[in-house]
Amino acid sequence: MVHNNEYQEAVRRVYYSDVAERYDDMVDDILYALKIAKEQNKKLDITIRNYFSIAFKNIVSKKRASWRLLNNEKQKNPEDSAIIDEKLSTIIREILDKSNLVLETIEKYMPEEEDLKNAEDRDNILVFVYKTKGDYLRYKAEVQTGDKHENTKEEAMEAYKKAIEYSKALLSTDPLRLGLSLNYSVFFYEIMEDADKACKIAKDAFELAVSELDQLNETHYKDSTLIMQLLRDNITLWTTRNDVKK
Repeated sequence: MVHNNEYQEAVRRVYYSDVAERYDDMVDDILYALKIAKEQNKKLDITIRNYFSIAFKNIVSKKRASWRLLNNEKQKNPEDSAIIDEKLSTIIREILDKSNLVLETIEKYMPEEEDLKNAEDRDNILVFVYKTKGDYLRYKAEVQTGDKHENTKEEAMEAYKKAIEYSKALLSTDPLRLGLSLNYSVFFYEIMEDADKACKIAKDAFELAVSELDQLNETHYKDSTLIMQLLRDNITLWTTRNDVKK
């Protein structure tokens, strides 16, 4: 009982860090909760998975936005390249550090396939694990150059492929499966620079979900329809840009 209370208290700490939008604290709290969960052999439930995503996404998304803004400024103000490069190198290091922490945490605390043989939500967990790997490898590749960029790009591809394979067991309207398709298509558009493939992935996922809307769980309605809208927006944007280039 004491052990259980310790874990519940750790999860409550994560919750209040989220409420306060103190995401650096939230990362520390989630790492502690994962440590206790592993020690007590607790299942990686959806609550803790969602908290893990929220904590790191809020930190890394801001850094990625800063990286993009400064790259735009560099193009507009080439005379300030030295100053901007100095700031960019700091941001890149922070993105790589946080992404590596996510990947290390997955290796250390997330269950392996063989640990989930009889788990009811096996496919959900494995999609989450490999999707998260793919996402943070993508963020690394985004800011890397040369051989490091190429190697990380290949690692991201492998992780996404595994996630896609496991996602076939989920409903086409499941927000996790839709979110994976969204991110995988973005990977092809931004990292692989393959607009045709990106559009196909997004279009296939969107059309399949539309054809099976009657299976949409009420609990997931808001999340699923939001991701479907993002897929449709990307298809429109990418198709337009592709037509202009041609």
